Amino acid sequence: MRRDNSLGKIDWITVILYVLLACIGLAFIYATTYSPINPSFFRFNTSYGKQFIFFGLSLFVAIVILILDSKFYTSFAYILYGLIMLLLVGVLLFGVEIKGSKSWFKFGAIAFQPAELAKFATVLGLAKYLSSYNINLEKLKDKFTAAAILFLPIGLILLQGDVGSMLVFSSLVFLLHREGLESSFLVIGFGLIFFSVMALLFSSYVLIMSYAFVLILVFFYNRKDAYPILKLIYWSLFFIIINVVFSKFIIPILPENFTFPYIILALLFTIILCVGFFLNRSGKPIIKLLIGVFFAVSFYTLSVNYLFNNILKEHHRNRINIILGKIHDPSNVGYNLEQSKIAISSGGFFGKGYLKGTQTMLNYVPEQSTDFIFTSVAEEFGFVGSFFLITIYVAFLLRLIFLAERQRSQFSRVYGYGVVSIFFIHFAINIAMTIGLAPVIGIPLPFLSYGGSSLLSFTILLFVFIRLDTQNMLILR
Repeated sequence: MRRDNSLGKIDWITVILYVLLACIGLAFIYATTYSPINPSFFRFNTSYGKQFIFFGLSLFVAIVILILDSKFYTSFAYILYGLIMLLLVGVLLFGVEIKGSKSWFKFGAIAFQPAELAKFATVLGLAKYLSSYNINLEKLKDKFTAAAILFLPIGLILLQGDVGSMLVFSSLVFLLHREGLESSFLVIGFGLIFFSVMALLFSSYVLIMSYAFVLILVFFYNRKDAYPILKLIYWSLFFIIINVVFSKFIIPILPENFTFPYIILALLFTIILCVGFFLNRSGKPIIKLLIGVFFAVSFYTLSVNYLFNNILKEHHRNRINIILGKIHDPSNVGYNLEQSKIAISSGGFFGKGYLKGTQTMLNYVPEQSTDFIFTSVAEEFGFVGSFFLITIYVAFLLRLIFLAERQRSQFSRVYGYGVVSIFFIHFAINIAMTIGLAPVIGIPLPFLSYGGSSLLSFTILLFVFIRLDTQNMLILR
């Protein structure tokens, strides 16, 4: 029996980048809790001290993962997925609510968030399924099964009220695309984001009438009638008159948010046009497709407003409205973001120096050791330090992509791309949050943000991939 020498094939570049990021995290968590009166590094009752303990625990877990046979992860992938899904159900029944989300188990002073481990479990479950025999994402059945593996944790986390963690799972669409999912799904996904933003910025009435008008323009453009320009002008004037009548005389007398009558009018008007077109045998397939898209987009516009006003919590709605510029409230819901921008801009090019950031030392930025840890880096080391940190993260992500591409096992490759997707969405959204390009939704910066659950889960996610890669090195050898 051949001896397993896989531990000698660990990708030390990835391990070094991991340790470097975790140590940077410890340094800046310490900076956020630093007190000139008591500057001791060994205060284990502080965020820094607790994170130091969890870093030690994470290293121990990493060693255990590397010692275990890589076949353990392929053999027990579904079992691990099922157990962690049960934890997500259990937290709904027996969990405690922290910061508006019932997504935590609490054991004395220790709080644990199963949603963090769900990222690892979902990637593992998808890797197991997609690497199974005769699975092809071009088949409808296989698409539905992969979607079910992905959307089960999304649904359970949504019930917990943890919108931030739920959003992270959307990044796994890049994994599915890498494994054969058509590009049209990515186009649809980005289209939904665009139409969601439009639905939040403008009234449903204006949007649906605008979509109908665009449809009519395309309709007449594709017809061979005489004087098409005159008909376009006629219908344009008709739409302008309809909009003026509704906006000036009808909408003001309707109850607030009462959109049903004028939406029905827009839909009926378009239906009449569509029926006439479908009865015409010379109709082009592209127009029929656009008509279907119109109805889908119209009803999606209505659903976005309903979900936004009835599913999201008030603080989530306020944060999104601040990003969209619909409200300005720097002293209340916008306080975190306002202070974050002040801290980042005050760092300048070279920063104020380690432990010399005024915004950091005076605790002006709420949640600075967790969601806003990047502001401490930017204030104390400026643009240069921020650029250096982002460069390390980009190098880390590129290294993971390189490792994923060299895998000869499909299971390892799929898992590797899942790891890349999770880390990328965390990195991108967290940085975007701190500079005001994304709403504040509580997504930590991997390995830097304070949090035992997140550090441990990110370590498990990463080191399982490193262990799988060592097996790949044995095959290549």
